[in-house]
Amino acid sequence: MKRRKDSVGAPADPPGPAPVVAIVGRPNAGKSTLVNRLCRKRVAIVADEPGMTRDRVYMRGMLRTRPVVLVDTGGFDLDETRPLVESIRRQLFVAVEEADVVVCLFDGLTSPTTLDEEIVGRLRRSGRPVVYAVNKTEGAAAHRTALEYHELGVEELLSISSAHGTGIGDLVDAVVARLPAPEPGPGKGPEGVRLAVMGRPNSGKSTLANTLVGEERMIVDERPGTTRDAVQIPLTFMGQQWILIDTAGMRRPRSISLEVEELSVQHAVRAIEVASVVLLLVDAAIDVAEQDHRLANLVIRRGRGLVVGMNKWDRIRKKRARPTFSRPWMPDPGTLEFVPVVPMSGLEAWNLEEVFEVLGRVAVALERRIPTSDLNRFLEEAIAAHQPPAFRHRPVKINYATQVATAPPVFAFFANHPEGITPAYRRYLENKLRGSFDLEGVPIRLSFRRKPGRRPFTPYRRGGAA
Repeated sequence: MKRRKDSVGAPADPPGPAPVVAIVGRPNAGKSTLVNRLCRKRVAIVADEPGMTRDRVYMRGMLRTRPVVLVDTGGFDLDETRPLVESIRRQLFVAVEEADVVVCLFDGLTSPTTLDEEIVGRLRRSGRPVVYAVNKTEGAAAHRTALEYHELGVEELLSISSAHGTGIGDLVDAVVARLPAPEPGPGKGPEGVRLAVMGRPNSGKSTLANTLVGEERMIVDERPGTTRDAVQIPLTFMGQQWILIDTAGMRRPRSISLEVEELSVQHAVRAIEVASVVLLLVDAAIDVAEQDHRLANLVIRRGRGLVVGMNKWDRIRKKRARPTFSRPWMPDPGTLEFVPVVPMSGLEAWNLEEVFEVLGRVAVALERRIPTSDLNRFLEEAIAAHQPPAFRHRPVKINYATQVATAPPVFAFFANHPEGITPAYRRYLENKLRGSFDLEGVPIRLSFRRKPGRRPFTPYRRGGAA
């Protein structure tokens, strides 16, 4: 059986600005079953064997009208003889620290234990809003056992059944009542464009922020990992209003050993969702690493504009050569060719005007809406230059295109055989779109759909079967 694994500090589905709800409890209390119930689908592994969940697993869900990020954690255990107990316990504490609301789940089939007492004590010391619930209360005996958990000093205690759905509505109401007020969407509001500064530890993020604001707002230290939280700073540069988001340094998951650094990485990942544009700083004195590509791809997948700043360029003798952001070991180096790369020095404030000029263009392009007439003129020229390949010996015809969303831009192409559009031709249209409408540094999404009123092609098979 494969268990969904969430790498330390780099969740499979990173949490965004939606509030985080962590599900905690001792092993086999039914945490994964509750997460599946709240998500309305089977996303977490459920088994009778305790300890199936070891890492933090993130799932997006909807509680009433509030979008949330649900965190399924490993069971809290004090038995040092069990494998990975210390690592699981550390993961649980990190989940509690980053959570907006914690759901503490007890096992209604057993009486309270010292583990339950330890969990309740730690949650009280954390200061987080907590909803306490006793799970597996399907029978009368379980209901009587659930009453024993009041001995832990818990005033409000809910009785639920994750497997059968009993009491889940009351649990959802209790969680929603404790959620913080909704945050404004990314890039919205009059305060300016939200710019997240990201990069590996010691790439010069805080130095750049201090240079821009003209004072030491962030602690600067040669030791990596000094910045812990994401800090938002209003900034005016070249007449443009910005909200600068300085984040903690992000390194490879296997390099993260401290609980506080794991939490810092989570704040940095969440900052991507809050931002409109991301400036990824890379140390020019050090070769571009695999982690730089990972961060860049993470930003692109989240639909944010991206500019790469080759920082500490003052350490390079020849400032004329432009750096490249691709490596032959990458599976597809061309996936990041559209990202602008600008040499700079945050310490000496060198070339920052060009950096912010490019950032401004990317921010505008991210919100740009292209008229349908211009898109279809572009489509005619693109098809005339390069016809789409045939699909099952039938010609593929793209009739028209339209833009259906911005930030990031999403384009819908209507064709007679959308399933016949090859990945190579998709990349061809994407590159032509970037060149024709100045979408440098902007991730774009292409959707190929069937023209309304046309039936999908069904190949003829011998014997009369279609």
